[in-house]
Amino acid sequence: SDLRISDIIPSPLAAARAVLTSQQKELGSCVIDIGAGTTGFAAYEEGNLIYTAVLPIGSAHITNDIAVFLKTNIETAEKIKREYGTCILSSSKGRKDIRVEVPGEESSLVFSQKDLTGIINDRISEIFGEVGKILKKITPNYVFPGGVVITGGGAKLPKIAEFARNELKLPCRLGVCEELKGCDGDPSFSSAAGLILAALDEHNVKETPPMENAV
Repeated sequence: SDLRISDIIPSPLAAARAVLTSQQKELGSCVIDIGAGTTGFAAYEEGNLIYTAVLPIGSAHITNDIAVFLKTNIETAEKIKREYGTCILSSSKGRKDIRVEVPGEESSLVFSQKDLTGIINDRISEIFGEVGKILKKITPNYVFPGGVVITGGGAKLPKIAEFARNELKLPCRLGVCEELKGCDGDPSFSSAAGLILAALDEHNVKETPPMENAV
């Protein structure tokens, strides 16, 4: 295809480029990019990157946990996570049983919303627990005025921002790229969008002519 790699950018930094504004970086903010196999973390203060890390836990681990618990295949577990998964259980659905047909199987899967939410919570708590350890290590006061921005495919779990707010004791919100059309408000596109924006930034810097005879 006659293409070559011009640069390499860590995924958390690419996600931060897509979902954080300059003002948020100046105030002090961090990004949690929950991917399939890993969770990226990037923290900014006074406009500068102060810490980045990649944790070996992601949303695919939640799918695996569901598959093991329900004794089903990964495809069915992923479907269940997408259609019925949530981070905080609604009192009206706590005792509700869910029935899912499995292609090729004679019997249906039957489980409670409470059990499913408990499986999800265990992994999500692990992710935010590790993030909490990082935050305590990099900032003694544990304060980020710009808050925490959660993005990546794992951020599509319902009520994840509320769950993170309770776990981290910080303002939390979902982050999507708003600079590029076509992302459709989907947080799973953040890293890819950030790579495009970073390349455009570099291109614009190179294309800007130097100022001569400035007064």
